[in-house]
Amino acid sequence: MIKINKQNKMKNLLLLIILTISTFSFSQTDVDKCAKNRGLTGLYAGQKAWRDAANFFVKSYTFCGIEGLEKSDWNNAKIIYKQLIRAEKNATRKGELTDSLIWVFESGDAYGVDAKWKADYATELVKSKAGKFGVTDTLYANSIHTLKANASTTHIKYYYTYLVRKFIKLQGEQDEEKLEASRTFAIEEYLILSDYISVNLKKYTDLGKTKKVGYWNKAQKLLDQYFVKLAKDCDVLTEVLGKKITNLPIDKEAKIAKVKGFIAILEKRGCDNSDLYGQLADTLIVLAPTADAFYAQGTFFYGKNE
Repeated sequence: MIKINKQNKMKNLLLLIILTISTFSFSQTDVDKCAKNRGLTGLYAGQKAWRDAANFFVKSYTFCGIEGLEKSDWNNAKIIYKQLIRAEKNATRKGELTDSLIWVFESGDAYGVDAKWKADYATELVKSKAGKFGVTDTLYANSIHTLKANASTTHIKYYYTYLVRKFIKLQGEQDEEKLEASRTFAIEEYLILSDYISVNLKKYTDLGKTKKVGYWNKAQKLLDQYFVKLAKDCDVLTEVLGKKITNLPIDKEAKIAKVKGFIAILEKRGCDNSDLYGQLADTLIVLAPTADAFYAQGTFFYGKNE
């Protein structure tokens, strides 16, 4: 009886050793394949062989698992799939590649806070009209105003497009409270985003980079076009901005900038004969009695036939 127990123990021990060796060999093989395919992904991406690079990335994911990949692998994948989408002519295939790119963004976002990555991810969701409002809101909330003037023209344009789309969607839901909150927020963001654009326009103008200046001017033009959808008449616009004038910044320079921003908005919408415009012009004269301030006041009185 004792002999049989010893034989069983020996068999179990040998089985355990065999299983351990087998498991180690399999894991080691996967580790080797993981490293090999990660390297090949980067190599083929560097040669702009995007389809081969995509295949090797999929193999990398298969052998490495998400825990075996690094942020650099997902950055490579982002570039690879963007290039494939750009080159693809077939609409169905392009849609499939877009889904893959969104999956790359979602997976890569698990590696920590990266404002540019989040802005890129949100932009892709807006481009594809994915309708993931909750995810997109969170991504933009953690990216645009972290990047500020370092956000790209693409980030700013698609962010504002997204805000206006949300506003238009709410128009069909007959919820006045949500609609007005959406309108007010989008108007406030218009002013802030315009400030970011102004910073870049000044920077690239000073550097003499006319091509960059052109890109930022186009971004501002798009914001202006979409802004019209938020306030189709002066009554709506002055009502919204009128609520903001009582909450101007304390800092003098910031206050001047904000008043100038409101004046510019009213001028673009042809509301320069409104009482709010006259009030803002008076405020600007007190804060900074420049030629522009007096010109604004003159425009107001001219509109009133005074």
